Amino acid sequence: MYGGALVLIAATAVAVTIAITAADGSGGEPAAAEPTTATALVEQRDVSARQQISGQLGFGGETTLIGQASGTVTALPPVGQVLNQGDVIYRVEGDAVVLLTGTTPVWRDFGWGATGPDAAQLNAALVALGYADGLGLDPSSDTVTWRTQQAVRRMQAALGLRETGVLAAGQTIFAPTPLRVTAITAMLGGPVGPGQAVLTGTDTEAQVTADVRVAIAHGIEQGDAVVVTLPDQSTTAGTVEDVGTVATQSGSDAATVPVTVSLDDPGAADGLDKAPVMVAITTATVEDALVVPVTALLARAGGDYAVELVDESGATRLVPVELGLFDSGGGVVQVIGDGLDAGQRVTVPSP
Repeated sequence: MYGGALVLIAATAVAVTIAITAADGSGGEPAAAEPTTATALVEQRDVSARQQISGQLGFGGETTLIGQASGTVTALPPVGQVLNQGDVIYRVEGDAVVLLTGTTPVWRDFGWGATGPDAAQLNAALVALGYADGLGLDPSSDTVTWRTQQAVRRMQAALGLRETGVLAAGQTIFAPTPLRVTAITAMLGGPVGPGQAVLTGTDTEAQVTADVRVAIAHGIEQGDAVVVTLPDQSTTAGTVEDVGTVATQSGSDAATVPVTVSLDDPGAADGLDKAPVMVAITTATVEDALVVPVTALLARAGGDYAVELVDESGATRLVPVELGLFDSGGGVVQVIGDGLDAGQRVTVPSP
């Protein structure tokens, strides 16, 4: 009926050899075991093709903190410590230098009437840390007012500094985000001065970086969902944060661009740094597709495929199918065939 011999991926019919046993129980070979088959449901759902990419789990966003205080270093944080806004970074002759959030570096003292983006950073930080509670300080104001100075006095008191209301340049360092300390540049007991690097840090949450072939990267967008396989073979969900636009090529290898992935659950990477991981990136999706397990496919002569459909009575018939997307993660494949509908059952090898 289908014009050609069928080469079956999974056996669907076998000849059964029956051994005749004498009445006294002697003679004849044991009966051969009959191979069995199971069935699986034809489903209608979204199916995605995924590409497995090698990546590395680590911490990005390296930042070097530059101080403005002069004197002898009397305290430094340990490598690995996380510094949040309001935390003491280090101490110079006993005086605290505090971390505040902002992208404009400190270049002057914050006295009454100072205005600019650095003043706006200071006001926003004082409000966020609670030092301006009840003062009516506008966190978006770019001017140092008496409200700012009163909040500064509160912060100076909390840090054990002289309560002047003027925040000296050496008393704070602005950084864009909280930092995880990775290296110390200053020396305990050594001198520091304005413009000197104190320490280096990274973002506090782990991320995955991967070099992705340009041909694949064209189908990846910021916000795409991925699945990350960790060194212990556990998996965790991730989100594409950035897709590079500048390709690089090494020798005869294909050109690649960097792709950065954040973990939806940062805690899944606790204790890991510079660890190899695999990233499953979705490269194509078909909605409401008919799918069957890959093991249900039967290869036909000529390179075509079929599935064996089982009706309610147990009768079977072969249905030629065209193949669509393979979902390697789910072990299913999209199939298109006449008379094939969701809810039907197809044969698969028994487990």
